[in-house]
Amino acid sequence: MTSRATLGEVKIALGEVCTNQGFKSLIPFKGVDGRFLYYQIGLNKERYKGFGIGSTFLEVNKRDTERFELLVAPEKEQHRIAEILSTVDEAIEQTEVLITKYQQVKAGLMQDLFTRGVTLDGQLRPTYKQAPHLYRESPLGWIPKDWEVRSVSQLGRLGRGRVISQDYLEAHPGEYPVYSSQSLNEGIFGLIDTYDFEGEYVTWTTDGAFAGTVFFRSGRFNCTNVCGTIRPFESVSARFLAGALSGRTARHVSYVGNPKLMNNVMAKIEVPIPKDLAEQKMIVQKIEAAVLVLKSHGEDLRKLRQQKQGLMQDLLTGRVRVKVAESAMVEAFA
Repeated sequence: MTSRATLGEVKIALGEVCTNQGFKSLIPFKGVDGRFLYYQIGLNKERYKGFGIGSTFLEVNKRDTERFELLVAPEKEQHRIAEILSTVDEAIEQTEVLITKYQQVKAGLMQDLFTRGVTLDGQLRPTYKQAPHLYRESPLGWIPKDWEVRSVSQLGRLGRGRVISQDYLEAHPGEYPVYSSQSLNEGIFGLIDTYDFEGEYVTWTTDGAFAGTVFFRSGRFNCTNVCGTIRPFESVSARFLAGALSGRTARHVSYVGNPKLMNNVMAKIEVPIPKDLAEQKMIVQKIEAAVLVLKSHGEDLRKLRQQKQGLMQDLLTGRVRVKVAESAMVEAFA
């Protein structure tokens, strides 16, 4: 268990280990289930942090760790509680593995779709090596014959957001999102009662730590002054353009002083794009299908974590007692 700087993080050692002075090694006495102890400390981590002292960093000493009190159930009940929570943890880990797998699948799919595209029947076009006659050479490498290389300024009208302060948000509450530089919460800074943009746009962060981060936006919304905007022309899918740019902006960010990707630089970035709008839309549909799968697994993960938190609160506090012979709760997560 960590007892210096970061307090209360706990893991179970499955073999022989060595720890430094930033840890307290807890060896359960007879009659104490190690997994039960692990979950109890996890539930009470915030309370353990209250023992931390120090000016440079917080630390909990051995004496205070020894007097840190936890609820302990009868031994057989400890085993049962640990079994239930371990089963939920296994489900969480399996879901996390699935999410990682589909993230990799999505990344590979996007790489293929934005360089090879799809045929009229919606199938992924063969690679250049498999069918070189379907490709032509371009400044960006080999691209499908019926694609072209265009700069952003040739694909849409560029613009910029405006200054919207926290005071303005509080003075003009409403329903229309204000997008800013944050990558968290999809970049939503707040909600106000008016909107500057309507329709489908590509936006990106122009300044700061998230400079170059690209988003697809739709509906009625606003952007702050650290957001650039692109309103694609009618022959260009905003969703396609957002996806095509997402892997190309990082190399154009300037790191002289505050990171920046300004409109004049964005305007010159080139992307390969199908001439046919229908192909652009088919590519977007395939990506959206992969995104939906990821969202579904993400929602499953959220529910499992929420369920685990509820079980910990009930079982580790004695609010809900577990019968030793009870197996239905475990089977529910199998």
